[in-house]
Amino acid sequence: IMATNHRKELALNRTLQDCDPDGFVSVADLRSILRCSRGKIDHMVREGKLRKYYIGGNVRFRVQSVLDVIEDVTGERPNPWKQGEAA
Repeated sequence: IMATNHRKELALNRTLQDCDPDGFVSVADLRSILRCSRGKIDHMVREGKLRKYYIGGNVRFRVQSVLDVIEDVTGERPNPWKQGEAA
């Protein structure tokens, strides 16, 4: 799904840290978080790994679903909102 050399950096991605843990992210933010193309995101949607939500006519993805995808790839669930750790 993602480039091998970026796996450990995903938990510290500033875009993910700035998101509401119970909220949604745009396609552009998701591309930044996962460091992948729009086509790869479309492929993950077709595979059922991600679900699209239409909010105000725009495509959004749940932040928790993004964390699930990261966990599937890295084997660890990141917690970018953990208190007391430097970003």
